[in-house]
Amino acid sequence: MKKTIISICTAIALGTAVSCTDNFEDININPNKIYEANMESIFPGSVYKTINAMAELNYNQMCWWARYSGHFGGSVDMNESTSDSFYKKFYVEIIRDLELSERQYDGVPGYENRVAIVRTWKAYIYSIVVSMYGGMPLSDAMIFDPNKFLVKHDTEEEMYRQILDMLKKASESFNPDASSDVLKKDPIFRSGSGTTSDIIKWRKFANTLRLEVAMRATNIAPDLAEQHARECMEHEDWIIASLDDMVAPAWGSDVSNDVSYYYNRFLKKIPTEGFREGDYPRINEYFFIYLRSYNDPRLEAFVDPTETLNQYTVSDTISRPNPYEPGFRDSIAVTYRIPHLPSPERSGILPRGWEVAIDPNSPNGTTKYESPYTGILATQWSLINYDFIKPDAKHVIMNWADACFLKAEAALRYGIGSKSAEGYYYEGIEASFAQYLSLIHISEPTRH
Repeated sequence: MKKTIISICTAIALGTAVSCTDNFEDININPNKIYEANMESIFPGSVYKTINAMAELNYNQMCWWARYSGHFGGSVDMNESTSDSFYKKFYVEIIRDLELSERQYDGVPGYENRVAIVRTWKAYIYSIVVSMYGGMPLSDAMIFDPNKFLVKHDTEEEMYRQILDMLKKASESFNPDASSDVLKKDPIFRSGSGTTSDIIKWRKFANTLRLEVAMRATNIAPDLAEQHARECMEHEDWIIASLDDMVAPAWGSDVSNDVSYYYNRFLKKIPTEGFREGDYPRINEYFFIYLRSYNDPRLEAFVDPTETLNQYTVSDTISRPNPYEPGFRDSIAVTYRIPHLPSPERSGILPRGWEVAIDPNSPNGTTKYESPYTGILATQWSLINYDFIKPDAKHVIMNWADACFLKAEAALRYGIGSKSAEGYYYEGIEASFAQYLSLIHISEPTRH
């Protein structure tokens, strides 16, 4: 088995040709032509690049679109240049390394677990790509023929079929008894207090991800989705079932090397530039209204309360019938503080034809109503809990609640599983509360 191979003979899924050499075994100088696909070195870097790319997507697009958070440091547009940037991040910076590493060690005795780890992560990346872009290159994503210039874009169904096959192969390849077939420094699942791979947890990730992809494909390829969902649920013990099983890689604490995307994006500026309101994410009013309407205690886990000594105040008038003069009411003007202040929607997004009304009580009768958010200080907003954005934050890819809700959907659709759909659903609610309520009161805000 040659351990030195050509990294790229033609551009990865981009349709651009580059040169190759025949005698690559004898050339070990140019890093652009020779690629050492060492799993121990490559895989942690691939994970780090992945969570950075996903954090950037969350900050600039996903959390905006889902109405989870609001800030002015990112853009809600997914234009051509932005899409192209992420296209290259996924294909060139991440999938390339995973593919090369998998090809180098696939079939080598003693590497079955490690190849399955790489294959699982590759399948996860492709599952993100197809969910974002639809049909994309997969079968032709890694081109080693210098004479091939056209790259096939697989359909969504073709991509889902290949991703599900990858995950089936990976989950069935894991062997927890092969104690030596592990990564020495696993970046996600570590066994006990050590640093080597926990193969049981990797198998749970592969099988749970397979169930998620199957559920996502139900409207595209219903027969394929049902087949894989049933096979996944036959091994229910291979599905995430606790907080400890969650797929949540963490960034590091070395500020010059491996800290979170969020720290590099805005937290590190605070000591030198002060707190920048536009950069720091805060809870969006839509998300806040849902949580507050149901008195959801997880609100305290998602965001920090506003400044204790500088909370946002609300003026109101309260009244009651006069106990002595029934035809009159007593009233009193009050001012009170509120513990949470959500971020408003961005200006300019009113539905077409809508506009702010005129305040009839204005001096000249022509002034529009003023936004209640006018004049709010930067520290009065309900800012995202520091635990989500600190230097060594965890990036949650799949949690216990996700797995429960996936099983609930599978039980509802296909009548499979050891519990009813309702039983899985309520288990998911309990799992979510268990995950987030542990974060309450441990926040360490750095905006002061």
